Amino acid sequence: MAFFEACLNEQNGGNAKQLEALLGRAKVLEKTKRYDECLGTLSEVTVMYPNFQPALIEKGKIHIQNGEWDAAMENVSAVIIKDRNNVEALRIYCFYLLAREYD
Repeated sequence: MAFFEACLNEQNGGNAKQLEALLGRAKVLEKTKRYDECLGTLSEVTVMYPNFQPALIEKGKIHIQNGEWDAAMENVSAVIIKDRNNVEALRIYCFYLLAREYD
């Protein structure tokens, strides 16, 4: 985690490096089960990069792990509205239908 924090504190890095460092920090927080902090990092990504759909998908997955199904569907639906062929978003939506709606 210290590596990602060092990258984020570095002022010389470009946007792509900052995006990768934020995603790396979010993944480490997810693996250490610090879901609220992970969601905060992913929210930061979605504000800085509003068209970057993988961050919304990751937020949806974290919400599912927290049992927050409505919030997960909100994120996944936003991706599906922008890209009806996003396989990962459709996969999560199908999982929701099977797990929660028994459909």
